[in-house]
Amino acid sequence: MNSCYLLVDKKGSNPIVRHLFEDLKTQSRPCFIVWHSPKKAIAFVFKIEEESYKSIASLEVRPFRTSQELFEALAKYLSGYRTFVDFDYISHKIYLQLQEKGISLNSAKSLRQTIFCPTKEQIETHREANSRIEEIILEFQSWFSLHKELSEKQITEWLKCKIDEKGMDSIGEPIVAFRENSSFPHYHFSKKGSLIDKDGPLLIDLWAKLKQKGSIFADRTFMFMVDRNPDSKELEVFETVLRAQTKGFESIHFGVKGKDVDLASRKILEDGGFKENVYHRLGHSIDVELHGFSMHLDGMEDPEELTFVSNLVFSLEPAIYIPGEFGVRLESNIVINEKGDPNWTCQQQKKWIILKRAKSQ
Repeated sequence: MNSCYLLVDKKGSNPIVRHLFEDLKTQSRPCFIVWHSPKKAIAFVFKIEEESYKSIASLEVRPFRTSQELFEALAKYLSGYRTFVDFDYISHKIYLQLQEKGISLNSAKSLRQTIFCPTKEQIETHREANSRIEEIILEFQSWFSLHKELSEKQITEWLKCKIDEKGMDSIGEPIVAFRENSSFPHYHFSKKGSLIDKDGPLLIDLWAKLKQKGSIFADRTFMFMVDRNPDSKELEVFETVLRAQTKGFESIHFGVKGKDVDLASRKILEDGGFKENVYHRLGHSIDVELHGFSMHLDGMEDPEELTFVSNLVFSLEPAIYIPGEFGVRLESNIVINEKGDPNWTCQQQKKWIILKRAKSQ
């Protein structure tokens, strides 16, 4: 029996539909698109919105006045196929309606691996974004040294300006976290944030992509030490996180599940005595969205059963967070090559970056 994918969308909630049919306007009624290939797709839609779909050349549109008519026609069509659906993008109500019509559904989460897998041209935009972020970090070190004190907010605003100057777009704000603030994975300051007028660890997490259609994000986290060398505990935590990142990198191959890469990396952190200080998965896929729609390196939050395919891009960002003291997160990016092995798309940070503030006169 041949297979097909059933894409269910309502009010633009399905990113796969948005990606495949970019010119499709958001509609108020659900639509059901049977996707066979980029050149063959059939949309079962309500009559009131028929015209909105006719502008999509690759869609054959079949309009219906009532839900009963639509589901009966859909069930009849799908009876000749093994039907796959991404359960993350279908409501319980619609699922039950399809079941009532005898439509048997299979998981199609792996479809995302195909739909959102970057092209080689897109991967080059990702590499370029990484290069520009590394330029920003070098410039940041020089700029920082000109000031006796700066707030987390001032650094955030400077980074946002630099991202724009380098011809890139971002979403949200970079994370700038000083001392104990770095022990919060998604820290965001209030008002001006902490003042960096003393020594201690500084975490900066920033992400951006080129200002051109189809560009892929780069997503990086850097660890700095202000006005001194790291102490023995800071060195131990950093080196443990670095080993975990390297172990994750070495664990990636065709046939390996995303969850198993996370578990291998996390074992390094736990064996180092930091089991209670691990708060999140190893990494996420990256595509035109910062947190991509393909598989993730996750054995902790939503264990990932999918395996690797070539050209997928990921963040590798193991971390240790010590409440009230500091956190260390090292985030670099990789791409899966044609042999199923990972390649770095940027530099891997292997030691603390020492920052010096301007001296008082």
